[in-house]
Amino acid sequence: TAGVCIGGGLGWIMRMVFAWLWTELHEARILKTLTQYKQGKVILREGDRVDRFHVVRSGRVSITREEDGEQVEVDVAGPGEPFGLIAEVLEKPQPNTVTAMEPTEVYLLDYDDIEDAIGGHDQPAAKIMRSLARELDMAQEHLAEKEEPEENEQVDDSPLA
Repeated sequence: TAGVCIGGGLGWIMRMVFAWLWTELHEARILKTLTQYKQGKVILREGDRVDRFHVVRSGRVSITREEDGEQVEVDVAGPGEPFGLIAEVLEKPQPNTVTAMEPTEVYLLDYDDIEDAIGGHDQPAAKIMRSLARELDMAQEHLAEKEEPEENEQVDDSPLA
């Protein structure tokens, strides 16, 4: 009985040590991907090729796009929000410029690593992610298109009789 108890106790202790070690190694790996940016620093530039996407850990970023020679703000991303994901997943140029609005920390993540972690690019979850990225990309392109007002359109201001 004593041997079983000692073996069980040692097994439990070893399990706790390995769990702690695994957590420490995982956190160290994550910290390697953490990058800090000062206020006003451009993180991604419109048209750049992206090999990793970003997730804001702290701070805020402004997402802008060039329209008629001017930068127009499209969105603001804060903690927990990703950017650059569509460009990486679809292997397209970055559609927007992303600039730190304040001191900001972001995680740099590799989509291929995430795909590998869920079983590879043939798994349903990976196919769904790529499909959603394509749909979101098409929606963004549709919103970016400007609709020109028709010149022949006239407003009838005459009072009803």
